[in-house]
Amino acid sequence: MDLRKLKTLIDLVAESGISELEVTEGEGKVRIVKAPPQVMAQPMPMQAAPAIAAAPAPA
Repeated sequence: MDLRKLKTLIDLVAESGISELEVTEGEGKVRIVKAPPQVMAQPMPMQAAPAIAAAPAPA
């Protein structure tokens, strides 16, 4: 299978509602799987540690 056919198949999978396509041509076999978009988690800002109050001096 030449690269133009492969590119066309990739475009068809990307534009369609299918999530997987497998094509066998002669001895060759191609399987294209569309993965769901990955959501990147935003890192949480680090909070400052609470200030430690000094213990009162003994009387």
